[in-house]
Amino acid sequence: KFHRLAGLAGKKANKSSDESKKWLDWHEYLDVIQQLKADLFRMIEGYESNHGGSGGNLNDVVEKKRKAIAVSYQHYLLLSFFACIPDRQRTFRELELDRSFMRVGSDGEATYVIKHTSDDYKTGKSYGERPALPLGPSLTPEIDDFISRWRPALIQNKGEDSQPPSFLFLQPKTGKPLTSNSVYQIVSRNCYKYKQKKTNP
Repeated sequence: KFHRLAGLAGKKANKSSDESKKWLDWHEYLDVIQQLKADLFRMIEGYESNHGGSGGNLNDVVEKKRKAIAVSYQHYLLLSFFACIPDRQRTFRELELDRSFMRVGSDGEATYVIKHTSDDYKTGKSYGERPALPLGPSLTPEIDDFISRWRPALIQNKGEDSQPPSFLFLQPKTGKPLTSNSVYQIVSRNCYKYKQKKTNP
């Protein structure tokens, strides 16, 4: 009885702080993505003006710059994916190239889709394969650019005999797939960086 009465009193009590000042609304979240994109493209522009693109032999300084861009690009895409498809974070951290993450359509109308088989989620045995989840076509050139030019900077083992990782998003220090904590930190830190408010994936 005591717990029930305390719970009712808590519901009726005035909140000690304004929740709207703590958490992002939808328009603020979209603005975070735009600011992240603007900073990313400034990094790429600075890199290309100083190093002439991505060709040639790369020294340690240049390689670090490439990795920094790859990390930033990964953050931008991850937050953009959440905006397009408000799904659980596991959906994005476990994306695999040419398996659960595929490019479909011709170049002029190409888009990326997320495709899950029954083995990719908990209730798959009951519900079977999920319908394809398309991302916005406007993201296609940026995803192409990330995969072809910048994602390789996140790959740790680049020997001829090594098998490149299939996961789209990779941890910068280990080259392994993102963890649930990785995704949490990426989303929450970027939202706080640009808006000084919290948002958890």
